Parts: sequence; C-alpha cells; structure tokens
Amino acid sequence: MNRLKFLHDGQEYVFDMSAGFSVGEAVALEEDWNLTVEQLDSYFKSGIWPPIRIVMALLWVTKVRGIATRDGLTFLVAAGQLPAATFDVALEAVTADEVPDQNPTRPGAKTRTPGTPTTRRTSAASKKRTG
Repeated sequence: MNRLKFLHDGQEYVFDMSAGFSVGEAVALEEDWNLTVEQLDSYFKSGIWPPIRIVMALLWVTKVRGIATRDGLTFLVAAGQLPAATFDVALEAVTADEVPDQNPTRPGAKTRTPGTPTTRRTSAASKKRTG
C-alpha cells in the first residue's frame, strides 16, 4: 500500500505515502492523534496494512491539506478548522492502491549503465612487433 484514496463530502482525496510530512503536519499528528512520523514510516516500510487509527490519521491529514490549500492557510490553522475528534469517513469510501515504483530495479540489484560496449580491439593500444 503506497496510496490511500477516499471520498469525503463528495470529493476524492489521495494520500501518497512517498510525499512525506511537513513540520506542521508532524506536530498536528502528535497532538491530535498521538502518532509520530517515525511510527508512520515504520508501517509504510513494513508493507502491512496499518491499524485503522493510523489510516484515519492519514485521511485526516489529506483532508486538512486540502482545506489549507483551498483557503491559503498553514496546516496547523487549517487543522483547527477540522479537529481530529470531529473527522469521520465511511470505511467503504477508502481504497488502497499499489503504485509501481518508478525504478523497477529491485533493491540491491546492479543497474546496467547505458553506453556502447568496449571490445578488446578498440580498447587495447595497437601492438607493434619489435624485432
């Protein structure tokens, strides 16, 4: 799972796990949800579905980001307009997507460099027989 999509108030929201968090978002997550960014990262890296409280926190962050962008506010000010305790979303409105990595090379694998192969004939200096 690296993206969460959900519908709320008739609008679709997407949380991309690779986007990271701002300082304001990290502060709000700790204050309102008692979650740290490190805890969230551990779930992202584990590949397992996180507990529902973490899913709801991510959805809340996404919704508050939308409010902040729409109204030109900082995240913490926008979070004050939608307290975590008042946020709710129907579970059937939530879906998780697996987005393929941009780099299909598996971790630790050698990546071939582009270029033309060098043959012995072109790479070796010409040898003259001395006699």
